[in-house]
Amino acid sequence: MEQTAKRPTKRRRIKLWSDGKHFDYTLLFVVVFLLCFGLIMIYSTSSYKGAVNFDDPAYYFKKQAFFGLIGIIGMIIVSKVDYHMFKHWTLIMLVGIGLTLVLVLLIGNETKGSSRWLELGPLRFQPSEVAKIVIILFTAHICTVKVGSLKRFKELLK
Repeated sequence: MEQTAKRPTKRRRIKLWSDGKHFDYTLLFVVVFLLCFGLIMIYSTSSYKGAVNFDDPAYYFKKQAFFGLIGIIGMIIVSKVDYHMFKHWTLIMLVGIGLTLVLVLLIGNETKGSSRWLELGPLRFQPSEVAKIVIILFTAHICTVKVGSLKRFKELLK
């Protein structure tokens, strides 16, 4: 009886950037449409206030268009990142965002009786907005890891 040599198993490497073959142009169209619609609404509602306060009727329009452009660039960058990379970091991200949410209670800026914002130098952000994304990533990770046990209702509730 001959023994066959086993080939060493290769570990699948996770690519940081995707090849870009599959791109959702419908989603891109919807995002650009909503951005343009929002910019029109901002211009129509704030042109008077911009003209009075800053001598520029398009002041708020330009400001929002700048942030919209940054968002589109961020969306394109994130669409190129291989999402499988996030599964290794979900637990760390969950613990980190939990700590920043507690940090908001301790040193967060209080506005109108509630503490929601965290200021770290020139950076000011709401950790609750980041927590929404982290919870979605963590839930997706748990659903892929425990796919067999999620068939039971008790495990699904956990």
